[in-house]
Amino acid sequence: MNIPFAYKYFRENYNSGTGFDRVFLLSVGILLLLGAVLVMSSSAAISYSRSGHTLSIFLNHSARVGIGIFLMMCFAFLDYHRLQKLALPFLFFSIALLILVYFTPMRDGTHSHRWLFVGPISFQPAEVAKFALVLYLALRLSHWRADPLPGSEKILFGGTLLMIAIVVGLVLFEYSVSMSGLILISSLVMLYLGGLPLKRLGLIALISTPVLATVAWFVPYTHRRLTGFSTGLMDPMLASFQVRQSVIGLGKGGWWGQGLGESTWASFRLPIPYKDFIFCILGEELGFAGCLGLLIIFSFFLWRGVRIARNAPDSFGYYLAFGALFTLTCGFFIHVGVSVGLLPPTGQPLPLISYGGSSLVMSLAAVGVLLNISRQGASAQAQSSRLPYL
Repeated sequence: MNIPFAYKYFRENYNSGTGFDRVFLLSVGILLLLGAVLVMSSSAAISYSRSGHTLSIFLNHSARVGIGIFLMMCFAFLDYHRLQKLALPFLFFSIALLILVYFTPMRDGTHSHRWLFVGPISFQPAEVAKFALVLYLALRLSHWRADPLPGSEKILFGGTLLMIAIVVGLVLFEYSVSMSGLILISSLVMLYLGGLPLKRLGLIALISTPVLATVAWFVPYTHRRLTGFSTGLMDPMLASFQVRQSVIGLGKGGWWGQGLGESTWASFRLPIPYKDFIFCILGEELGFAGCLGLLIIFSFFLWRGVRIARNAPDSFGYYLAFGALFTLTCGFFIHVGVSVGLLPPTGQPLPLISYGGSSLVMSLAAVGVLLNISRQGASAQAQSSRLPYL
């Protein structure tokens, strides 16, 4: 037996016991653990004011993390090819939820029709539609790549653009401009990967940007956010309250931070600090070093995610992995951009870290699909490189 070949065979086939990308899985675990610590720290004061118990919000978050991890493991071991049959029904189901939300009454403290309530449970249909559209686009693009008939490009992209417009439009009418923009950008990136020329992408962006801007301008609370952001660019002292407090909190942390649990900005200085501004709490408690550490960990997450997509065994896995990964990455940088004052407040949570609900659960389900693609990609590579013993 050839000893160097045996070592190479062992390294390639048993690099991770289950075939999962261990670095990617480790980065997800670190992000979840860091998120749990930050949620517990940033929610204690608000939890006590609401329920008399400092851990009530953290315990709710922990339960949702558990649900998300369960879904992640289910999708990690479920062959992702089976999702092809569910792509179109899942998309129609998510569209039905987006329509249904308009016929449900708003609860106290909400300013738009974004949530569906089932007893004490609430969730955002837009979070479901975000990943349903990624799955649908991955299916359509993979079918077109497998059999690109003459003239089928117009049919393909015409149909996909219609579905994108329906989903983005329904989310936009919920007055969720940031979410509709995120879905649109993620969809256009997938179409670019699928071969849509840049000229057409530019035309779509040219048409859709004024629509998003118009809705944002005429919706009262988004109008206030945009005007506060624009005036803050001219004079930081006139910036919106949330952005100003977030930047002050980040600066207060200095290089090494005030220490875990020592945040003062979490005590009613920021709205929903454990969700919308958790990056600020990280900066205040762990300083620049903590923020840099988070960016490094997420860089590993992104790097290994790109590697998973590139090593996918087929085009469906390639588009699905890239779509899910870019959607999570886009949400990450939108949240960080808001926290440091580069973007107007959006309410977007920090993926895998912020207090979770439908966003956290769907993000972990997407991570499970990426893990499944990594396992099947590793298996396909092992099969292709396997040689008879010498």
